[in-house]
Amino acid sequence: MPYALMTNHVHLLVSPASEGAVSRMMQMLGRRYVADRLVTPHAAWLALDVDPASRGARYAAWVSEGVDAVETEEIRAHLVQGKVYGSQRFRRHIESLAGRCAELGPRGRPRLIQRANEPGTFWAAVQRHLTKTI
Repeated sequence: MPYALMTNHVHLLVSPASEGAVSRMMQMLGRRYVADRLVTPHAAWLALDVDPASRGARYAAWVSEGVDAVETEEIRAHLVQGKVYGSQRFRRHIESLAGRCAELGPRGRPRLIQRANEPGTFWAAVQRHLTKTI
């Protein structure tokens, strides 16, 4: 089920199997949330301040600072290439889970001229064939 966690709510994309199924699901989730406390505050949030009002004010101040230009470009580069953004330790962890490289690659495709003579490429095979037939 696709979802998005927001600061004060959750977006769910659901397809009901029968009439009323979404209503029953939301009732069940609400009851479990109240009974089990499925969602708990993050340690970083709690560390901002002991007082909830002060904690909220400190968080608002932090958010209003925004993201600097360098980090914005790093985030953009990771988004464009569909790579995970985070610390190197985090990226390594995601690589091990996903079995895919999480590092950024160079921009664009390698130039055809640079690849032409690499062993195993189509153009190297063409060049070998032409050399044998001439």
